[in-house]
Amino acid sequence: MKRFGILLLIMVVSAVSLAKGIEIWWISSNEEIKVAKDLIETKFTPKTGIEVDIKIATWTDHFEKALLGLAAGDSPDIVMTGAEQLFDFAIRGAVVTDLNKRYPKEFNEVIANLPQGTWRTHSYKGSWYGLPEGVSPQLGYYRTDILNDNGLAIPSTWDDLRAMLPKLLARNLSAGFDGYLAPKWFGVATFAWQNGGSMITEDRLLSALDTPMAIKGFKEFTAFFTKHGIPSEISGYTSFITGEMPVLLHASWIYPSIRFGAPQLKDKFCLGLIPGTMQAGKINHTAWVHDASWGLMKGSKNIDGAWKFLKWWLSEEIQTAYLNGKMAAIANSVYLSANLKTLSKADIPANDRKVIWEQSAAGTWPAFGVGSVIGTRYMTNAVMEVILQKEDPEKAICKAAKLMTDEMKRKQKEFERFVKLL
Repeated sequence: MKRFGILLLIMVVSAVSLAKGIEIWWISSNEEIKVAKDLIETKFTPKTGIEVDIKIATWTDHFEKALLGLAAGDSPDIVMTGAEQLFDFAIRGAVVTDLNKRYPKEFNEVIANLPQGTWRTHSYKGSWYGLPEGVSPQLGYYRTDILNDNGLAIPSTWDDLRAMLPKLLARNLSAGFDGYLAPKWFGVATFAWQNGGSMITEDRLLSALDTPMAIKGFKEFTAFFTKHGIPSEISGYTSFITGEMPVLLHASWIYPSIRFGAPQLKDKFCLGLIPGTMQAGKINHTAWVHDASWGLMKGSKNIDGAWKFLKWWLSEEIQTAYLNGKMAAIANSVYLSANLKTLSKADIPANDRKVIWEQSAAGTWPAFGVGSVIGTRYMTNAVMEVILQKEDPEKAICKAAKLMTDEMKRKQKEFERFVKLL
């Protein structure tokens, strides 16, 4: 009997001990994880008593591993993933989908410093199921030395860019779209947003690609490739460095390579907002600002502990410490936090910091509906049909809208039992 009592006590103590720990599947490099662990071990665990076990994941197979873990009942407490994958987890009931209702006061404090353009992406039917980790805005990279020599200015609007393209082409120069403006669905979304449209309807049940605003945006986007000389395939980074492409619209992930990896461009290039669309007397620079997202798994044995970690990790103090630690430990690195207060302190040239902050604040991610992620392939197909097959743009995007709506309706039926629980 005594032996049984001791065994029971050990089991209780073990259970309590396990409850105090959390496991995180984190997509990052060993060097970045080391910086994060140092912060956790010196600032989080001593204060909360919560041990943190980090498992490094990769973008290539993290989603499949997470699904297998869920099926086996062996999921982490917190997972990092893409925003679209996190929505898939949410409609499957795999992540906590009511963060704003569980922790209302704390939650509002956390999101106060996050770009509002990320809000809809991480919520569904009024409930929040995730939080952004960082931002990766689409930026304008401009070779000011070449533009100045040719009497050209940095374009503020797409009209400005269209006006300067013939002058560039006449000099055997060009402009390039890459990153989230490559001829794929991301670019379709950006031009729809800037024209007041969207990918899906406000209730998130149907495609909105056949609305006048989205059609207008699609025509403008594809016309750059079919009428205005923008190549559909480019080696953007190389062409920008050589000067063949003095205007490059690309995501922020190439910024460190240009800033630190091309010293010959010192004082010869600058960052700028991507061109925008004039709306109601103001230029709308809305563009994709996607990066990684955090989700709190519903199978967690320590949901409150996991939330404490996310709240702590996304705070201005810790994000700033991580930014400084990473840039000190990893040569030529830049961390773009989703915390806008931290982003404003990034140790990069003042103009670059200002542009990145402004583009991140103006940026957005899509609102997802059941089946809309799968349906985005029809958006990409529509772009290719216009560019490669000379299809009429309006006909192509309206066909894509119908196919996307059909896909969403099928998926809504398939996931109906899950969606009712959200």
